[in-house]
Amino acid sequence: VLSLLGNEESAHLLEMLEPATSGFLIESIPEAQAAEMLGELESDKAAEIVAYLPSNEQADLIASLPDDEAQAILEQMPPEEAADAERLAQYPEGTAGALMITEYLSFPHDVTVGAVLQDLRQNTERYQRHDVQYIYVTDAAGILRGVLRLRDLVLTPERTPVEQIMITAMEAVPVQAPLATLRDFFAARSYR
Repeated sequence: VLSLLGNEESAHLLEMLEPATSGFLIESIPEAQAAEMLGELESDKAAEIVAYLPSNEQADLIASLPDDEAQAILEQMPPEEAADAERLAQYPEGTAGALMITEYLSFPHDVTVGAVLQDLRQNTERYQRHDVQYIYVTDAAGILRGVLRLRDLVLTPERTPVEQIMITAMEAVPVQAPLATLRDFFAARSYR
């Protein structure tokens, strides 16, 4: 329905809705059209809506806007979120970096399965925006030490330290890798 309206009418509708609902609608339409609609809004309202998008979608939209409109929206966003969007927008389309997100869950290596599960339950609303398949495990300096599969997390006794069930043999691709390389990388591996 949103895509059938003109940009001005769509912008008016987005202004009337809660920012979370507007974000959901913006995410469901083509990027170019979403950017045009956001361009019709006041920068503070556009920033409220953009805040409800995943970081990679934020970056794509910011990169699609004229520089002055993008800057106005970024100035209205929380500084850390704006910096993430600007950083992600620097990666060329068609690369692994352009697909990255900044929303993820991490826990220290010395916590138990029970502590992680309790945190997940207590922060359900906050974590709902995260597309979580794995949870990252870090050391005291914040350096990645391993990953936890959700399946392993929920099927392991709560007193077990996460470092006993984390996967330490991690692989990565360069952020500049083209999508064909990324496709081949995942085709050659079985991530469950």
